[in-house]
Amino acid sequence: MLRVAGALSVAGLLCVLLGERAVAQSVDAPSPLESARQAYEQARFEEAVLILGEAEREATLDAEGVARLLELRALSAFGLRDEALVERTLRQLAALDDERPIPDETPPPLRERWEAAREAPPRVELGAVAVTRADDGGLRVRAEASGDLGGLRRGWRIRARVGGGAFMASDGIEVALPSGTGEVEVEVLALGPGGAVVARLTGRRNAPPLPTTPPPITEPDPDRRQRRLVAGTTAAVLVLMAVGIGLSVGLRRDDGSQTTVLEGPFFGEP
Repeated sequence: MLRVAGALSVAGLLCVLLGERAVAQSVDAPSPLESARQAYEQARFEEAVLILGEAEREATLDAEGVARLLELRALSAFGLRDEALVERTLRQLAALDDERPIPDETPPPLRERWEAAREAPPRVELGAVAVTRADDGGLRVRAEASGDLGGLRRGWRIRARVGGGAFMASDGIEVALPSGTGEVEVEVLALGPGGAVVARLTGRRNAPPLPTTPPPITEPDPDRRQRRLVAGTTAAVLVLMAVGIGLSVGLRRDDGSQTTVLEGPFFGEP
């Protein structure tokens, strides 16, 4: 029993040690950018390019991470003498930030090409922004945008709000807003590798007016209709009485004179 207990204790201790070692390795494991940096510094340029490609596809990056990735790619591609990759990467760097300092380690020939790429960097442009109102009073915002930043852009994301309210966001270039009036603020984001925002465009439009409410339809008053019917019937009776009296009026000629004689019966006569 003592041997079994001792064996279990040793096994448990080994599990703990192995677990701690695995955690330490996961914590100390270099990031893809750090691994690419190590490969570049050891002149393993092709390996560095492969690591950077994997990081571009799978890693979550911000704008700074994208800039570092592109800088390492430009340096590694220059070491490989891959002219097409160098040219494309320098254009993307210029599109991302044409005022970012060029790394000190950049070889002079590459620095010259880097500076030349900044003279006409590719841009994204915001075109027409359409704001329409739905039947329920809500708004739909659609923005036209163009440009791929030298192949750096991976997609679009739009944010908008009306009347200073909360921003609503959606992937693509169209977003729905709740009902509101006033100015519509629009922000179109160009997304690059790893979902990083690599360009930002803004615009403003006035929201169309709210749809007018038609006047309510009132039901006819039944009492009023009945009163009209009674009045019409009374008028008809009076007309008939007048016609009857008129028929009883005759014209007689007596002694050469024309006299109008009313023929009875009259009220009060037997």
